[in-house]
Amino acid sequence: MSSLARCLALLVVLLALGAAAGLADGPPVGMGPEIRAAVGQEFEIRLPSNPSTGYGWILSSLPPFLEGLGPGEFLPGRPGLAGAGGEQVFRLRAVAAGEGEAVLSYRRPWEEPSRAAREFRQRVVASE
Repeated sequence: MSSLARCLALLVVLLALGAAAGLADGPPVGMGPEIRAAVGQEFEIRLPSNPSTGYGWILSSLPPFLEGLGPGEFLPGRPGLAGAGGEQVFRLRAVAAGEGEAVLSYRRPWEEPSRAAREFRQRVVASE
């Protein structure tokens, strides 16, 4: 096998392993900057995502003063390019005053939450 063919085979294997792990786009880990919202105000959490890997962001938990406004919507980074990553957008609303964290897990929907590849925490402060 030529060295070019070996390099291409290695590249295919590495890309497949990255896709299998759901980490091809390197989603964030940790916490985002604090969001301050007034009661009744809507806001968004945007996270890089690539659903072609089988992984996506799922709202794992919300504090009681927040409500989710539907599932996370995927916005492709490059429309028309199959398999390309983009952003997953979650819309939330503060329904009461409070402080807490929204927790999002980057995982395959059929797997247990404990098997999440990544976790993202967003601190939110809502006031009257």
